[in-house]
Amino acid sequence: MTFYFKNTYIDECSTVCGPYEKSGPLRRYFDKSYKDLYFGEDSWEKAEIKLVKDALVMILILRKVVIKKKKLI
Repeated sequence: MTFYFKNTYIDECSTVCGPYEKSGPLRRYFDKSYKDLYFGEDSWEKAEIKLVKDALVMILILRKVVIKKKKLI
């Protein structure tokens, strides 16, 4: 999956993980985790999309960005 952004730089980051990452040595660095490998979705592809969306939404919340559109992705 590819996202294109113009005139950007990294100012914030967010990480979302599954159960295996959450139980590993880097567990304290994840912002959000799921117990289910599919994150409540019915396919791996949909689960991957959910991870990316969650991370993006968390960044927008941290930066207090107001979203004018009803749907991000």
